Amino acid sequence: MTVNITSQQRDLLAGYTKEAYGLYTEIEAANENIKDIVEAAAEATGLDKTVVKKHFATQYKDDLEKQEELVAKLRFLKGDE
Repeated sequence: MTVNITSQQRDLLAGYTKEAYGLYTEIEAANENIKDIVEAAAEATGLDKTVVKKHFATQYKDDLEKQEELVAKLRFLKGDE
């Protein structure tokens, strides 16, 4: 996707871009941590990873849905979708 912006607009966007990328990086790191936790919990309990994920999703449904929404928004901003 090509976006036509002026150099002044690009300069103004620079700070926001840096901030958005920082948040994206934090969310990606959090997602990796969640994967590690799911794997460790599955190994410790003998449960399948899918069961552990489902349990976490049930226990923390609202928070996980909010995180998934943020990830989707950031991927959109990054241009992945």
